[in-house]
Amino acid sequence: MKLENQTVVVAGLLFRGDSVLIARRNNGSLAGFWEFPGGKVEPGESHAQALARELKEELLIDAAVGDWVGESSHSTTRGPIRIVFYRCETLGEPKAGDSHDVIEWVKVPDLKRFRLAPADLPIVEKLLEEL
Repeated sequence: MKLENQTVVVAGLLFRGDSVLIARRNNGSLAGFWEFPGGKVEPGESHAQALARELKEELLIDAAVGDWVGESSHSTTRGPIRIVFYRCETLGEPKAGDSHDVIEWVKVPDLKRFRLAPADLPIVEKLLEEL
């Protein structure tokens, strides 16, 4: 889904205790970067529908999409993107799908040690402020 020439992307913040799930991209322009899982909102999809679909595709799980956490905007070689982050509850055990080679549960303060996708950095700052 595009709004004002921006591609809208949704990302899930999946928590387990005081840790959050991140996944390392294994292909594309962000190969090797860690990210909060999610993807593009397709035409006709709500944010919740898109995020549930993407989490099923990327982590092989069903998930309940919860509260809005924040947003960030980022320019890419393909144009501007707006990422909208939501808290999610996993319904099952996440596994790395085709888009990622590894997933990891990380304590929020330790996120700074990972090479995170640039568009995810503002939400990491917000999570750190909430501690």
